Amino acid sequence: MELLYKPDFEKTQQRWEALYAGEIIDRPICNIVVPKDPAHPVKPPQYMSFVHDGIDSVMDWFENYCENTWFLGDAIPGYRPEPGCDMFGAFLGAKLEYNFEGYPERWPDAWAVPVVDDWNDFFPIRVQEDNPVWQQTLHALAVAADRMDGKALIYSPDLHSNIDALVALRGSTTLLYEILDQPELMHRAMNDVRNAFFTISDKFFELARAEKWGSLRGIYGQNRTNIVAADCAALLSPALFREFVLPAIVEEAEYLDHSMFHIDGPDMVKFLDDILAIKKIDAINYVPGVQTGNKRFAEWTDFFHKVQAAGKIMEIYAVTVDEVKQLHKVLKPDQVYYNVQVSDRAEGEGLLKWLTKNS
Repeated sequence: MELLYKPDFEKTQQRWEALYAGEIIDRPICNIVVPKDPAHPVKPPQYMSFVHDGIDSVMDWFENYCENTWFLGDAIPGYRPEPGCDMFGAFLGAKLEYNFEGYPERWPDAWAVPVVDDWNDFFPIRVQEDNPVWQQTLHALAVAADRMDGKALIYSPDLHSNIDALVALRGSTTLLYEILDQPELMHRAMNDVRNAFFTISDKFFELARAEKWGSLRGIYGQNRTNIVAADCAALLSPALFREFVLPAIVEEAEYLDHSMFHIDGPDMVKFLDDILAIKKIDAINYVPGVQTGNKRFAEWTDFFHKVQAAGKIMEIYAVTVDEVKQLHKVLKPDQVYYNVQVSDRAEGEGLLKWLTKNS
C-alpha cells in the first residue's frame, strides 16, 4: 500500500509492526523530515490554521508543503485538523478563545474559558451534536480525509481528555479543591468525560479512515493509534492520581490498538512506574521541560533504560545525527525510535545508512 507523498509507506508499516513485536528489520524506526530546498523551505500549515483560513485553503497549503518536502526513513506525512489543544473541553461546552496576531509567521494560540459554575447544573457532561466547535472540526476532518485519501494520513487528535478536559471546563485551581473536598462529585464528572472519550475518538478514527490507512500521533499503527496523556495530573499526589486519573488512562490505552504515553515535564515522572505497569501502553514520550536545565537527550539514558527494561518503546525526538549515533550504542535498537533533525537530505540518508550498517 502506497501513499502519494510516501511511496515506501508499506516498508515503514512493516518496521512498525516489527517494533511492536520486539523485533527489528534493518534499523530502528527513524523519522526525518527535510525540505527539498533547504534555502527556501515550504513550511507546513500552522496549528489551527483551518479555523482562520478554512479547510480547503489549508489543504492546498498542506499539499504544497508535501510536494516540497522529503519524508525520509519512516517519516509519514499527515495533517491534524484541530481547533486548539483544549478542543475536547470545547466539544463538551467550554469556550475557546483565539489569538492569531502575527499569523501565519507566528504560532497562533487558543485557550479554554471555563463555563462550569456548579457541576450539578452541568451534568451530564457529553458532546452535543449541535456544538459549533464539534461541527466545525468534523467538517474539517471529513474534507481533509477526502483530500488526503491515498496521499497522506490524517493524524490522530491531541485530545487533552480525562482530567485535562475537566480543567478546560472548570479551571485548574477550582478543580483541585473540588477533588479534595467533593470527591464523589468529581468521580461523576470524570466518568462522564471518560465516556465522552469514546464518542469523540470513534468519530475521529471513522472519518480519518484509520481502519484503512492506520493512524499516527507520536507512533504509527494499524487502526486506532494515539498518545494518551493527562498533563494536569502533575498537580496531583500519587494517591490522587491513582484514584482519579489512572483508571481513565488504562481505559484509553485499552481502547486504542497502539498507544504512547506523554510525560510532560519532571513533575509527571513520579507516575512513571504506574504508567509502565499498564500493559497496553506501547511507548513512552518524555518532554523534560525547562525545569531540568534543558539537558540534551543523551543525558537521559538512565530514564530510557528504565522504560526499555519495562518492555516499552522509547521515543526520542529532536535529536541530532551525532546524538542518535551516541544513543544507538547504549539503547536497544528494537525498543526505540528517533525523530531526527538534519540540515539536508544527504545528512539524513547518511544516518539511515549508518543505522542499517550498525544495527
